[in-house]
Formats: sequence, C-alpha cells, structure tokens
Amino acid sequence: MKTDLKNIKMDFQDVLLELGIEDLVSISEFEESLNKVEVISESTLFLGLLARIDDEKRADILEKVMVLITDWKNMLPHSDLGGLSPIEYREKFCGGFEENILADMLCEYQNKINRDSVKDKKDFNLENDFKKFQDEYFSRIPSAQPFFDLNKILNFREIIIEERRRLGVPAHKLEELEIKMFTSNCSDSVPDAIEKYDVSYYSLTQELSALQTDPFSVKNRKKTEKIFRAMKEIEPFMRFSKEAPHYYNNLGQLAFVCDEIDVSLEFLRKAIKLDPEYTQAKEALKRLTDFFKQSRQTH
Repeated sequence: MKTDLKNIKMDFQDVLLELGIEDLVSISEFEESLNKVEVISESTLFLGLLARIDDEKRADILEKVMVLITDWKNMLPHSDLGGLSPIEYREKFCGGFEENILADMLCEYQNKINRDSVKDKKDFNLENDFKKFQDEYFSRIPSAQPFFDLNKILNFREIIIEERRRLGVPAHKLEELEIKMFTSNCSDSVPDAIEKYDVSYYSLTQELSALQTDPFSVKNRKKTEKIFRAMKEIEPFMRFSKEAPHYYNNLGQLAFVCDEIDVSLEFLRKAIKLDPEYTQAKEALKRLTDFFKQSRQTH
C-alpha cells in the first residue's frame, strides 16, 4: 500500500471540517492517541469522534474514517519494529511467500467470521479467536513447498521463518509472526466502548445532581473531588459531543468547588465558546470572575 501519510492527515482534517469540529482538536492529538493503542476502542479521543459521527448518522463519513484510521496506524513508527512503520517493515523484510500466506489467512478468517456470524455471539473475543486461528493456520502444511534445497516438508510458519532468514531479517524478529486484526477490532468493539462512556457520563451527572444542594460540605467534598477526577478522565470522549457545553459547565463548577480556580475559568470559557447563549455558564463565569476580582482587592 503506497498511501502517503501527509495525504491521510489532510483527508482526516477534511473530515473534521465537514463535521464542524476542526477547532476542537488537532491532528497531532489524534496521532499521539493512535500511537498509544493497538485497538481503537482504547482511544477515548477516537471513540468520541466516532460517537459524534454516529450521532449525526453519517455512515459515509464513518466508513471513510475507519479506513483512514487503519492506514494511519499502519504508517506510524513502531518501537518494536525498530522505529519502522508496519508498512515499511513489510516492504523491507516481508517476502513474497509471507505476503501470500498472510493475505490468504486473513481472507479465510474474514470469510469464517462472516459465515459463522460469531461476532454476534455473547462473550466472543475477536482478538483471542484470531490468535487461535493464526496458530492453527501457521501449523498447516501446504502441498506446494518453496524451498526444495532443504529436503524437508515445512508448514506455513516454517516457510515464513525460512524466507525471513534468507532475506536477512534480524534474528530476534524471525519468529514473531502474530499480527493484529486492527480494522476488525475497530468495528467490533467500538459500539460497546461508546456505550460504556455514555453510561459513565450519565451516572456522573446523576451523582453530581445529588450533591448540588451542598457540594462544599465536608461530607460531600471527597465525593465532589472524585466526580471531578472521573469527569476529567472522559474529556477526550466528551469533547465532540453535543452535550459538550453542559459537560464543560459541570467541569467548571466542580473545579471551583475543588479550589482549582484557573481550571474552572478554562472550562466555563470552553462551554461558552461552544454555546455563546449558554446562560448558566455565562452567569457562573461572571460570578467566578467577580469573586476573583474581590479576592485580589482584599489581598
């Protein structure tokens, strides 16, 4: 695949523009997040984007984004590959036999998944299932044997290792054959992960409502701080949500109670930037600003 990383980022930026969220996140933030995960459902930032796309019922954009994410991931450097991207590594070390074996294996597995509809089964784990399938597939012995000079029969695993050895692949990489089903992991695990964060946010707002009668009390202070920490953790997910103005307003109020005045100001301003007519956030910001001024005058 000869996809250019620069073009991938440009196409991704176009998606953000089309959704009207280009000011909420940078491409470098997405890349940093993508570098940290092997399964996209582990990225709170990407989950938030996919939730926004789903909320707007843009299946066309969703399909495009999933392809871009996969291509982008495969072009990023991996420390376990000596700083090379998976594509660079394959171009440098992966021979024709390995390419064909992996392509046939992935095709067969995808057909198996589609045929058996196993993804819909309860407790199905794609990553574990694919690993089991790989182990079985690599143990198969093909009728066509490529290395006649060895005078012995090889299974797929042994063929790949022998080809790598002849291509000069580093010794410590010869037997590392496991590959990831990154695209399938995306489509299978994303909905559950999105629901998890939606439920988490709803639960936190319920807890917050229960404390609003007296959030400053000694009894409620620890609960308030706990909710504040939990709320902040889901910020990348909530950033693109249509609930974002209310979310940032809640964060601003919580930050104030937790004596993080500067943070409170920041979140309230974000809420107002997203919704300039948000009266509650504007009033809270005014009260906080007035409080800040009075504190300075007093001191």
